[in-house]
Amino acid sequence: MPELFKTWFLRPSQNGRVQLFRSLFVGAAASVTDMAVLAALFTGLGQNALLSAALGFIAGLLVNFVLTRLWVFTGSRLSGAAEFIAFSVISVIGLGLTMLIVWVFETPVAAARPLGAWLSAEGYVFAGKLAAIAAVFAWNFLMRKYVVYRK
Repeated sequence: MPELFKTWFLRPSQNGRVQLFRSLFVGAAASVTDMAVLAALFTGLGQNALLSAALGFIAGLLVNFVLTRLWVFTGSRLSGAAEFIAFSVISVIGLGLTMLIVWVFETPVAAARPLGAWLSAEGYVFAGKLAAIAAVFAWNFLMRKYVVYRK
């Protein structure tokens, strides 16, 4: 196997770029899990959106934790339970940031309509979600790297 492939995909790494690259994959896997659980439960639980979304978030969190621990970062300075609690608190804060950013785009930004008629009110919500994805990914990565998995 080429060395470049081994470096980016197989070997444990302390390289921040490699960790960031791997985090993108892990985040995508967790997001797919979150959405799949949401979709399955939403239809199976009689369309209980909030419960389905909460259980989807938890499933995504668990996938993210396991894959991050196995593939992105090598070792934690925290014990097992403390590591999971810190990881989860960071994720829940990320969820709060997502909600705040989407709300800002839905309410104050949409009311100001800085893009005029080009973007509908619903479009601002989706723009907010895209902004939240980028901001929360950065939050999660940096906090995990420098708080949970700091050497």
